[in-house]
Amino acid sequence: MGVDGSGTSERALQWAAREAELAEAVLDVVHAWLPVYPLAARDLFDDQALLEDAAHHQLLDAVARVRSDVPGLTRVRERLELEHPATALLAAAEGADLLVVGTRGRGGFAGLLLGSVSQRCLTHAPCPVAIVPPSSDGDPASGRIVVGVDGSPASYDALGWAATEARRRSAHLDLVHAWVIPELLVPTGAVFVGEAEELERASTTVLDAAAAWLVTASEEDEATPPEHELRSVAGSPAGALLDQARDADLLVLGARGLGSFRGLLLGSVSQQCASHATCPTVVVRHSRPTIGEPDQRSER
Repeated sequence: MGVDGSGTSERALQWAAREAELAEAVLDVVHAWLPVYPLAARDLFDDQALLEDAAHHQLLDAVARVRSDVPGLTRVRERLELEHPATALLAAAEGADLLVVGTRGRGGFAGLLLGSVSQRCLTHAPCPVAIVPPSSDGDPASGRIVVGVDGSPASYDALGWAATEARRRSAHLDLVHAWVIPELLVPTGAVFVGEAEELERASTTVLDAAAAWLVTASEEDEATPPEHELRSVAGSPAGALLDQARDADLLVLGARGLGSFRGLLLGSVSQQCASHATCPTVVVRHSRPTIGEPDQRSER
């Protein structure tokens, strides 16, 4: 979890703390500082003690607040890094179960929906990434988690992660698949290709396969499948997911589905949802160990 003293990072820290409490996991709180980027502090000052002390106090203050607000959080470690924030967070995420960041910190332009640090973490993190918007208060409200499925391996990874989270929260799981009638551009204009009924049937097939996989995977893990509902929605994938997640506690999706170019690290749907969702969004890239597994690193 990255903090930088901004209100956005404070919201994200609250969410991360409650997530760690639910999972009985260790919460690593990372604060990275550089007086001027890209020059290192050692190149600008003979004595960095004052700057480092101020950064350390900012980190300790953030940890003290979250310990007070989330008393069930028992294992917290502070990490102070003289490094660019994205670089420090990506290094800290090695071997982690989840990386949590706010949509935008102190840096960047005020009009940006997703900051450069959040964007880099989404694109390059080796573990699932949670993007927490400023509107999130960290407390589950609806008991509902939305997960996007499209039949791709990434979407099944997301479904598996969402199922574990739903069981942990005793939440209901909504499996959402969006479909649109394709357009073919011809000299006379756009022509729709395909029938709505056929596309909706294909969407239902994708959802049924995902539901069957969910039940089988749960049985293999000797776990009860979470309560779930299948939702076939006519519309663009990003728009449908954002609409379905409007009052949800969490939106979960794969980093890249069937609609993206193979070389892309992050699909356009994932990026749009992370930028515009009103609830926290978790983007899952690879299958990872269940959050909360024993951590062999020493606690601070």
